Amino acid sequence: MAIGYVLHKSSQAKSAFSHIEQEYLLEKGKGSAANRPRVVFATDNGSDFTVAPLHSYWSILVSDAGGDYQAHDCEANEVQQTEGMLTALHHADFYGELVYQPGSKEVDLVEKRAVFAHTPPFQNKRLFYCNSAHSQFFDKGVMQPHIMLQDLRAILENNTAHEGVYFRRN
Repeated sequence: MAIGYVLHKSSQAKSAFSHIEQEYLLEKGKGSAANRPRVVFATDNGSDFTVAPLHSYWSILVSDAGGDYQAHDCEANEVQQTEGMLTALHHADFYGELVYQPGSKEVDLVEKRAVFAHTPPFQNKRLFYCNSAHSQFFDKGVMQPHIMLQDLRAILENNTAHEGVYFRRN
């Protein structure tokens, strides 16, 4: 809305924001409070992983999609070594990862994270990712949280008919 104000298009910006907000709230309202799957979502840093805390953007998005975001309750991101991720994944139903892989739109988390093969999300094939090299996650994604929410809800509900825009099943 700030850009709309600067460009003297405040009413158009308010209208666009209102539309996005309504779409998000409509999608959020489709969820069920029962049987919320436990979700671990991380970013690979090469030698370790970053997990955003509770009350973060990720936490809210996963919760609004019907999941129970698994993370620590503090202000900052948590850096996890492989051992910490193994522990977290043994208590999770789903694993998601934000990756940057420019070569291919598809990401094979099973191959990429073979060390996690014996955890429930990997054994039950409940994996998803966002390849930011191909999804415009950091561009258009900021303005389309309702689309991200649709993607995540479809994944958590095992709706295979939904082809993700930002998040894809593995």
